Amino acid sequence: MKQRFFGVAPEQWIDGQRTVDAFGAVSFFDSGCAAVHVRQNNDIAFTPYGLDVLPKLGETCKAVQKQIDAKKHQYEGLTPQFLKSKHVAGSTSVGRVLQSLRHTSDIDAIEALASLTDEEVQQLKSLPQQLANDPAKVAKDLRGRLLKLENLQSKIKKAAGALSDESIAKLCAAATDANAKKLAAEAAAAKSDFLGDGSLQIGSSEWRVLGNAAINYSKTVFPGEEYPVTEPADAVCVLCQQPFADDAKKRMQRFESFVKDDTAVQAETAAKALKSAVAALNAIGLNDEIIADLLAEVAEVNADAANDVKATIESMLAQIGVIQAAHIAADWSTVKAEQGSVADQIDGAVATVQARITEVELSADPEARKLLEQTLAELQAREWLMAGDSSW
Repeated sequence: MKQRFFGVAPEQWIDGQRTVDAFGAVSFFDSGCAAVHVRQNNDIAFTPYGLDVLPKLGETCKAVQKQIDAKKHQYEGLTPQFLKSKHVAGSTSVGRVLQSLRHTSDIDAIEALASLTDEEVQQLKSLPQQLANDPAKVAKDLRGRLLKLENLQSKIKKAAGALSDESIAKLCAAATDANAKKLAAEAAAAKSDFLGDGSLQIGSSEWRVLGNAAINYSKTVFPGEEYPVTEPADAVCVLCQQPFADDAKKRMQRFESFVKDDTAVQAETAAKALKSAVAALNAIGLNDEIIADLLAEVAEVNADAANDVKATIESMLAQIGVIQAAHIAADWSTVKAEQGSVADQIDGAVATVQARITEVELSADPEARKLLEQTLAELQAREWLMAGDSSW
């Protein structure tokens, strides 16, 4: 191809050979060139008329973006820090309230959200672990805790019943009755003139065993005869195997009357009943070594309740000590019902653990787990709101 360019000597270009230098001053524009201008980054020596608007448009967009970013930064600086929290943007009750925050917003409603009950605080602590751990294992651990709490619950209620006004009144009445019957038995023994040298306590269980043995032996030796057999004249005492003198016969008759007298039996029965009642207080187990562990379990659920229960147990143990001292001294004037009731605290701790077991078992179900996650999000948002400036 030969071509003359504005008075320049003609040049010849052959396809596939070196380009003629003069052709470097020539620009072509067609559909292929347009794609290069619009879509690609290239050093373009010639821009056709009309396409110069594209770089200008790009520069204008950058200038506008710069102004928008500046305004955004300015407005973000005016936004309270707490409104940038994830809890504000969330779908919780706290999020919904703060997203619609106005000067007319209900302050009481916001303050109500910014508080948690003791049960909710415990739930806030347990839910993350519950959702992270194996529900079956967590439920097993909680059942072990529940058994311990129920053990303590049983001890507390049993002690409260044993130390109630009614029980203390019955205990004092039993002590009075036992003392009265003891005095009656002593009076009967004194009346018998069979006190001897005092080596064997009259009216004691050993004394009655000896007397009953004598009676049984007499029935064997003198069948059909009423004890004591003091006739005929050659009758002998079954205890000492000696003949009866006249005064000995009378003493033996009075002895039998006393043995048959029910006052000694009643006195011993009353004394045993009183002793058993006092011993039963210790059998409750309020001073067992396990109590400390049980109180620790209560503290894991509710620390305030654990302190109340501990104080009540100490009061109950002190009262039991007073009762034991009164029993030993036979002086019940200082015994009275004093302990307070912590049944509600124990019941509350047991109910809390039972509720947790139910929650953990439900967490194995996908739908129930989703609800637990929503509950946790609600509690976390309310905890954040309750923290106030300390977390903002």
